[in-house]
Parts: sequence; structure tokens; C-alpha cells
Amino acid sequence: MMVATIDLPTFHPEPVLRMNRRFLAFVITFLPSVIPLLGQESEETIQTVRVPVARDAVLFGEDTFDGLARANGKGDSLTVGALQAGLIRRALIDFEPDRFVSAGAIVQEARLLLTALSALSSPALFIFPLDRPWSPGVTDPEDEFSGELAQNGDVTWLYRNYNTVETSRVPWQTETGGGDFNPDQPLVADFGVVVNDDTNETDLPAIAFTSEAFVADVQRLINEPDAHFGWILLGEETNLVSNAVQFASGDYPEEINRPMLEITFAAPSDVVKVVTNYDALTTVGGRGEDGGRDNHWRGRYEGGPALDAELSRPAVAVEAADGTLYVTDTYAHSIRRIDLDGTIHTVAGSGAEGFNGEEGDALEIQLDQPNGLAMMPNGNLYILDIDNQRIRKVTPDGQLSTVFHDTTDPPFLTGRGLWVSPDESTIVYGSRTAVKQWSGAAGTIEVLADGFERVSQLDFDPHTKSYLVTDIDDGTIWRVPVDGGSREHIAGGGRGRLSGIDATEAELEQPRGLAAAGHGGYFVATEDGARLWYMNPDGIAYVLLRGTGNGNLLDGDGQVLRNLAAMDDVTVMSQCYSVSLSPYGDLVLVTNETGFIRRIPKGLIPTLTGFGMEDGLPTIRWASQPQRFYLIESSEDLLQWSTLTDIASSRNDASFADAAAEEHPTRHYRVRFYYP
Repeated sequence: MMVATIDLPTFHPEPVLRMNRRFLAFVITFLPSVIPLLGQESEETIQTVRVPVARDAVLFGEDTFDGLARANGKGDSLTVGALQAGLIRRALIDFEPDRFVSAGAIVQEARLLLTALSALSSPALFIFPLDRPWSPGVTDPEDEFSGELAQNGDVTWLYRNYNTVETSRVPWQTETGGGDFNPDQPLVADFGVVVNDDTNETDLPAIAFTSEAFVADVQRLINEPDAHFGWILLGEETNLVSNAVQFASGDYPEEINRPMLEITFAAPSDVVKVVTNYDALTTVGGRGEDGGRDNHWRGRYEGGPALDAELSRPAVAVEAADGTLYVTDTYAHSIRRIDLDGTIHTVAGSGAEGFNGEEGDALEIQLDQPNGLAMMPNGNLYILDIDNQRIRKVTPDGQLSTVFHDTTDPPFLTGRGLWVSPDESTIVYGSRTAVKQWSGAAGTIEVLADGFERVSQLDFDPHTKSYLVTDIDDGTIWRVPVDGGSREHIAGGGRGRLSGIDATEAELEQPRGLAAAGHGGYFVATEDGARLWYMNPDGIAYVLLRGTGNGNLLDGDGQVLRNLAAMDDVTVMSQCYSVSLSPYGDLVLVTNETGFIRRIPKGLIPTLTGFGMEDGLPTIRWASQPQRFYLIESSEDLLQWSTLTDIASSRNDASFADAAAEEHPTRHYRVRFYYP
């Protein structure tokens, strides 16, 4: 997540830019081969969509009679082929299927549909993928066969971005111009087929062009939208007689006649949608050495780089809404915070084991093996203080208090399961062999479910309105109704270790971590098995990350999740202790007894390109990415955020200007992406 903050009327860009630089190294890579390796659900959804043209333009061969650069970026037609005297015309065309086809989809068929307006002959059409980005152009010529003199922002025969200032022009790599493509490898080289389409209410013929190579290239467009720049269309260019074809462009008055890309595809499975959402694995804290249980930690590591800090068997890490990470440094009896600048700080616990009071300065209160955390949107941090048998709360101003002291049976003793309701009136937690619930209104503690061998983690699943619970000693996952009662076995207890099996057949070796995905699926982290599992809503288990049950392994940084999920012979961690989800879906992992804190952001972080006052309004600009939507959110206190609008992705920079800013004396903004 990237937060772009504007404080009115004063701007503070440096913290935002520094935050932005931290994430520039994250790059998403799409590999179609991952999909069968992960396994597919048994049922596929086949869909056919028609994607409207996103941009198009005409390239005019350098005319022999004057040699001037001509353009047609906004005309009603696209001319392809040669006019009399060998004057060549080529068309550029591009589509953005992001809002129509899900990332990870498997393309079955694809056709380029063009409506012929007029033809001087019936030449074959040659379609090639373009190797470079190009500017669609702004010129709208009266004579579309001849074009008009190029303006700034046009694409021409010699320049993929023309400018009246010669030194500002961006040329094609091809020395003779005409677009960058491999002339020996056309995707399509035929006359096309006239489409009998009942939806076409005009008499103009629609012609469909396709081939196996074209279908494969459309798949590349889906998988690698940032590296695909559309197609160039060529006609017969060797004859001296006129043989050009004029097709309707994206600016043609009747929408039905504009170019369309028809795609028939198999929608991606749930697990492919999940892993496609995630970016690169990265380590953000810990050096892989045990810091011990004494109180000398602060003098050595306080305020320093989190990657240089020794941690003492951290149990859980959770992410706040602003991207800050909080870690239970269990055997050092403290809670650490990893800031966005990569530094680490103590936020609770004196560092000495024991009990010295119910409330006070969080840095002076003793904790005793804190083993669970819950982060609230308002900044309150809840701690499962195991050996003190208390639930503690730390407020944003650094004050700690005891919420309640549990002396009921069965006692805490072990576990890290802790969930706090959004209004903070209910707390559900693990207590050795039981799951308990504290009600603030009644001041009561009750057992929701028991019979576990040893409860480790739990989480609330909003989709099923139930609690998900790990039994670490039994190697199983259970579902517990919110009102208690009988529990349901939903995963673990089997011998399977491969993806695509029934979740109840999976071998979960000491499942310590669990996080509900919000739509019925959930993630499970195992210690001995050192694996990150994903269980889909239909109860199918998939392995996303692999590891080893011992050692101090740290690998895989910089690799995107879907790549790592496909590598069944690559281990990237040892002893996966916990998994949690940030408010925006980031995966946060704790691995190894000595403690590495690792994160997998959900999607690419938007790259901020500028913000400030424009035309009297606070304006944010960022580099948009295909296959994403962006939410613009605002806050007056950096704690509670509300959505202002959403903006669809594109290949161009995106921006948002807040017309209602004057109604708010102080307003902060952030941009975050989401997948449809």
C-alpha cells in the first residue's frame, strides 16, 4: 500500500516519496504456466466478451511530393494498404481488456473485428505485434486518405511520439520508420472472414481476423499488459495501383462499427485469482539470530534498521492500516514496531519478564511471553499476554491497560489466537484446549468451543460468520459458530502434501498461523511442514510457499507469489510461525525461531508521480497499471479512512483532484489498487 498524504494548506512530500521508493523494487511477473501447476477447480466458466478499441491511429508513409509528417489520430477511419503512386498507409490499434477479462484467464479464441467502410481492392491484412509504446495522436484530418500535418502528441511514420521541437521527438527504432515490428513474423496474414452478426444493425460488413499465433498474442496481452503495445496492420504495399482498405476507427460515430477484440476465455480459478493478486516476497525485519531474553535489546537495536535487529522467537506480526508492522518479540517480552522507513522501535514491554502493574506507560509495563496481537483501525493494539493471563491494550499515545484478567479454566498457558470485534466490545481468544469469548458489555468470559488438543491461532471469517481455529498438536483446522456449540473439522488430519487435494486430506504439520481471506478461503502457516497453504472456499488445499522444518532458511525475496507457488522444488523459508492479512490484503509472515518478518504486498504499489495544488485543488498523480482499479481515500486523522471515488486503470498516468477539499480544514489522501 502507498499512502499519498496532502496536508492542507501545507504539503509534506518527502515522507511520501521516501515511502514510494521503498516499493519501487516490487515487480509483478505473469506466467501462464503457473495455472496448471496450482491446479484448477473442476468447473471452468467459459465467457466471451467484446473489448472496445482503446486507441488507434494511421501511419502515413513519407509522401514523395513534400516529405512532410502527416497524422490521423482522431479521424473516423483507419486506412491500410497503398494508394496510387505507392503512397503507403498503415494502422496502429490497441486494446485494454483489463475490465473485461480477469487476470489469469486462459484464452480459448480471439478475433479482431474490423468494419470495412470502403475498399479499392481485397488485399490480405498482415497483423504484427508492436515492440514499442506509441502516442495515439490528436489530429483529426478533413481528408483522411491524406491526413494533416502532425501536431504534438501524434504518431507519425518516423516518430512514435511527434513533437514540433525536433529534439523532443521519440523515433521508432526502425531507421526507415513505419513502426517497430518483425516483418518476417506476422500473427495474421489472410483476407479475414465476413462475420454474420445479428448484433450489427448496419449493412457495413464486419470482418474477423484470427490465427493460432494471434490467440497466443492475446494471451500475452492478458498476462503481460505492461509489455504489450498493441498491433500494427499492414495491407498490400508492393503494387503501384491503389489497393487500400478503409476500416472504421475507434472514433467512428456508430459504436457498433468500431474495432472490437472478441475474446473467449476460461475464467481463472479461485486460487489463480488469489495468487495473481500478490506481488514479491520481501524480508522486512530480523537478522536470523536469537536476541535472547534480556533487556539489553534497546541499546543495540532501538531505532535502527529492522533487518539488523535480533528478535527472540517472534510469534506474530500484524500490519496496521498505514503499513506499519507490529511484532510480538515473545521471549524478549516486548512488542516491536517496524516503521515504513525500515526502522524498528519498541512500543510495549519493559523487556523484563514478569508482572508489575495493570496500566501505565507501555514501555514500563512488564509483559510475560506476549504471543498474540490484534490491530484495530483506530490504532489500538491488543496483546495476548500469555503467562500473565491477561489481554492488554496499547493506545496510540503509548498507554497500556489491562482489558481483563482471565482466571477461568482452561488457563491460557499457550497459544496466540486473538480476535477483537471492530467495536472492541467482544474478544475471542485461544485458551489451551478451548476457544473463549469475553463480552465487554456483560463483563463475562465463556467457552465457545472445547475439545482441542492445543489451540494456536484463530480468525473470524466474515463470509461464513464463524471462527476458524488451528489445533497445532492435532494438525487440524476447525470452524466454530459465533454463538458457540459444535465445531466442524474443515482441514488437516490427512497425509497429502500436494496442491489440489481436499483440505481434509492435507497433512498440516503443526499449523500455527491462520488468516481468513474474507471470501470463504483462508491461509494456513505450518511450523514443522514450513508451508504456506491456501484453502479455497470449496475446501481444496493449495501449497503457495514451501520450506523446511528446521534450519534458518531465507530465500525467495524478489520473487512474486505466483512464481514461487509454481516452484515445487524450491524452498524459501523454515518454520513458518504465523500468517496474517493486513487491512488491504498484504500477507505478513513470521518464519524461523530466530525470527524473520516477511511480507507479500497485494499487487503493485502505485508509483507516485506528483501531488500538490493544481487549479486551486489538491491533486494526486500516479503511474497507472493495467489490470487494476484504484481507490482514492481520504482521512482527517490518518486513522479512519473513507472512499472518495474509484478510477479505472489505463496505460497512462492517472490523477485525482478533490473538488470538495475546501470543506475539510485538514485532509489526507491515499491511492490504493484493487483487482476486480
